[in-house]
Amino acid sequence: GYLEEFIYEIEDTYGSKFDLSRVKAIQNSTSPVLYEEIEEAITAVKKAILAYRFELASEDNPVDATDLLVNPDLETGNITGWTVNYVQGSTVTNLGYQGASYTNGDVTVSKFIEAWANSNFNNDPAGKRTLGNGSVYQLVKDLPAGKYKFECDAISSRQDEANQGLEKGAYLFAKAGVNIFKEAIQTNNNAPEHFKLTFVNATEADLEFGFMTENTTVNWICADNFTLTYYGPVADDPYKVLLDTKIAQYEKEYPDVESLMANNDIKDAYSAEIETAKNCTADFQQEDSVLTEADNALVQSIADYERMEKLIKDIKTGILS
Repeated sequence: GYLEEFIYEIEDTYGSKFDLSRVKAIQNSTSPVLYEEIEEAITAVKKAILAYRFELASEDNPVDATDLLVNPDLETGNITGWTVNYVQGSTVTNLGYQGASYTNGDVTVSKFIEAWANSNFNNDPAGKRTLGNGSVYQLVKDLPAGKYKFECDAISSRQDEANQGLEKGAYLFAKAGVNIFKEAIQTNNNAPEHFKLTFVNATEADLEFGFMTENTTVNWICADNFTLTYYGPVADDPYKVLLDTKIAQYEKEYPDVESLMANNDIKDAYSAEIETAKNCTADFQQEDSVLTEADNALVQSIADYERMEKLIKDIKTGILS
């Protein structure tokens, strides 16, 4: 049976390195055993093996850690394992599992998780539908410090837009405490692409993995086939690597700060902090915190200006109607 094969495979690969007594006790039990108990025993062994493999991980010997994600390919036909952080009917119209299939070249999403806003919903200042701020994610506890790569296949689009692939504010993300790592997801409608996010976690931490929208112009985002890879500890000061990663991420997200619709003082402070961070040679952890605060302030200012723009439009529309 399954347990016999599981035990044989572990002992054949690792000898007696891992404690299989609980699994063997279940295998030899003459009384009925709940499925949950079997899964719990097997999961404990798998986690012990993964922790061992993590210790050996390196840039040349990465470890596939996808087993730490629950339901990463949505093959269960539901969103078990995933947490949805949208408000149904307020920031999103449809949220959850979708059994449809879309293919673009060698990339396919089939049985996926989505967030979608229908027409005349959450209109932006231009009067077009958008998703509100939110995320779909799952939490993985006690991950070691080091370099990770998080990947998925995804679609992100404004379906009624003639010029596709130009939208903003949709991301693949990983979060450790206050640190959020993001990779923009931009595609044509119904045309999935593969996305990957590489980042460094500076300390052992609980990490969130998923997708998110923030001040977005898309009305639909969906994702499938999530994977996670661990490359081991980094050679340099992890906070220096973390700081360099954030600088690159922020500059990619805002290549022309001056043109942003945001408070000028906040934009100037943000640009100055980017330069300070680039020239940082010590206390990288403190500099990382300051840079994060500057980015948060800029993001908030952009959102404030967009809300103000929509309010002015609504007022004008009311006056003219």
